[in-house]
Amino acid sequence: MGNYKSRPTQTCTDEWKKKVSESYSVIMEKLDDDLRIKDEEYSELKHVFSSDEAFNKVNLNYRSEAGLSLLHLCCICAGKKSHIRTLMLKGLRASRLSRNGFTALHLAAYTDNAELVTALLHGGADVQQVGYGALTALHIATIAGHHEAVDILLQHGAYVNVQDAVFFTPLHIAAYYGHEQVCKLLLKFGADVNASGEVGDRPLHLAAAKGFLNVIRLLMQDRGKVDVNTQDNEDHVPLHFCARFGHHEVVRFLLQGNFNVQPHSINIYGDTPLHLACYNGKFEVVKELVQLTGTESLSKENIFSETAFHRQEKNNLKKLLERS
Repeated sequence: MGNYKSRPTQTCTDEWKKKVSESYSVIMEKLDDDLRIKDEEYSELKHVFSSDEAFNKVNLNYRSEAGLSLLHLCCICAGKKSHIRTLMLKGLRASRLSRNGFTALHLAAYTDNAELVTALLHGGADVQQVGYGALTALHIATIAGHHEAVDILLQHGAYVNVQDAVFFTPLHIAAYYGHEQVCKLLLKFGADVNASGEVGDRPLHLAAAKGFLNVIRLLMQDRGKVDVNTQDNEDHVPLHFCARFGHHEVVRFLLQGNFNVQPHSINIYGDTPLHLACYNGKFEVVKELVQLTGTESLSKENIFSETAFHRQEKNNLKKLLERS
């Protein structure tokens, strides 16, 4: 008889993904902090960028309290491409980081200002430069879901498979946030659909865990490239994650799509997707798995000597499966 309580409540993969989530929350906070300017200063800067006379008199060494240069501030305070061009010709370095660790190109990408992104790149800004969290402007535009900025950056040679500090490529990020249009662009420019994150997590794992069916469809378009049975460091396949989190439409898509999904795969704990669906009370997924894959997983025991029924609600689950 198994002991459900002996199972760890959080796996290493869970802990890592929690850290990833917290990391991106901090990134968004830092970006928003850079965009936050006191009303009085903002009014003055808007005047500078709206008046040729005022702009021509501006002190090129001006820095805001957050360490933002005029190039940064141009991206925040309604500056134009002519301002970017002039400032760069006068020697302002696009490589300068704010105190939060971002360049003007990062901020232009985050605010989805296509005109300024293009102007900065034409002026010589390094499209590959990293800032806080080893993030490139492409990572930032992807986090925000700004497909126009992503397109411009890719057309100017941004590395499509560059990894950030948590080892995510832009495609990982697009899959994590469910940004479909960005996914399309990244795949068009050769993003590696099987790129591995820190814990072996592929974009398909992330989209499956979040239940982003349309993103999964995109990732699965080239069946010759994507490995639907790819395992992370704890041997989870994508089907484990969509089963665990109750995404029954994704489960059905993977199992009915002739993708050669292995429905009875086990992770390092010996859990099949059916185990995880049962343990987490995802009854719709349980029905889908049994109806579409048969009963092979019903008798499988994990390393805790538990079948999928070893839980308080096992009788209810048995009744549910009998009706399936």
